[in-house]
Amino acid sequence: MVDTEAPSAPGAIVTSNITSTSATLTWGAATDNIGVTSYYVYRDGVRIAILGNVLTYNATGLAASTNYGFVVRAVDGAGNLGNGTAVAYLTTASNADTQRPTTPQTLSATNITKSTFTLNWTASTDNVGVTGYEVYRNNARVSTVTGTTYSATNLQAGTAYSYYVIALDQAGNRSNGSAVLTVTTATDPTTQPNSAPSDLQLVDTTLTSITISWAAPASQPNGLSGYIVLYDGNEVPTDASTTQATISGLTESTTYEFTVVALSSTNVRSEESAPLSATTDHSGDTTAPTRPLNLVASQVSDQSATITWTASTDDTGVYSYTIYLEGVELDNIEAFYLNEDGETVYPSTLTYTAPFLGPNTTYEFYVRAEDAAGNVSSGSDILTVTTLPPRVGADVKVWTGASWNTAEVKVWNGTAWVVKPVKTWNGSSWL
Repeated sequence: MVDTEAPSAPGAIVTSNITSTSATLTWGAATDNIGVTSYYVYRDGVRIAILGNVLTYNATGLAASTNYGFVVRAVDGAGNLGNGTAVAYLTTASNADTQRPTTPQTLSATNITKSTFTLNWTASTDNVGVTGYEVYRNNARVSTVTGTTYSATNLQAGTAYSYYVIALDQAGNRSNGSAVLTVTTATDPTTQPNSAPSDLQLVDTTLTSITISWAAPASQPNGLSGYIVLYDGNEVPTDASTTQATISGLTESTTYEFTVVALSSTNVRSEESAPLSATTDHSGDTTAPTRPLNLVASQVSDQSATITWTASTDDTGVYSYTIYLEGVELDNIEAFYLNEDGETVYPSTLTYTAPFLGPNTTYEFYVRAEDAAGNVSSGSDILTVTTLPPRVGADVKVWTGASWNTAEVKVWNGTAWVVKPVKTWNGSSWL
């Protein structure tokens, strides 16, 4: 008896393990009155495989990102072909490229002019292929090119620019940025500045003005049209024929910092000079101290005398006293001293010992006070001091180098020097 009964349709196809080039198919077993012997696999209506009595198939050789329809039919031993399964559709995975190109290398600049140059680099490589390069200037993308050169245009003369390049592939992968190349365009001769003025000097000051001078620029490639004096945000232009300026309208007793720039014939400014600080005058203290008072003498000997006086007063403070002897300045002493604690003390009474006076001689002293501003008082009343006669007597000894001998003095008797023994005054008579 001939078998003409075909198998049933297999169970529904289940797809799994889908990649960009393959997928796994599984299905349920078909039934037959005699028995299923094999399965046919169809892809998009075309039989692609004849299998034994198995329920799985690994489809290979597929294209990435592509839709496919699969059907399975069962066959029995008599060759009867059953109905197919419902079509199982699948889409293969994309063939994703995640590998970035290598970093562009060896950036260089050629054909540099005032406004253009050519940027060059070594080509990157990629597992699939490099499709282009992004060019960045000062961290902003300015172009995308397919080759390994870029023409930079519309640049400013004498200006530095920073460039780097990133490589691209077809999948959109971007390389790391290249090393940065700094390119400075050529200088426009008409915009080249002079060197800075130098050697700023203070010439004069008043209560409201300061006069300064400077040395002309050592380099003047485009001539010299003038100078500008800068201070506190102000600018004072001066002519090129002078290297001195008086800045007026200043504030009394105020410090200002000045710099000077040189202008080229096309009015391009140089760098600023080194600064100079100067202070306007101070009208300040014009009041002299009061005159010293109450000069008295004490501890008068045959060779010295000590004088004391009452301290002068001043609106800002007495700084020193000058002692005059016979109308000639003898000495100067400070009006203050530092105590053990380092504090400044102004004594109410001042003392000075005049040395190296002659015996039995009358002298005239007076004192004047001076403050820190240099104001000097009028002189004190004149103090007349007569030193004592020579202190002589038998009890005065002189060291000869080997022994003490009684001292002697020579006295002029009107015609000759006469040797006399040393005498000592005991308070009422000479001994």
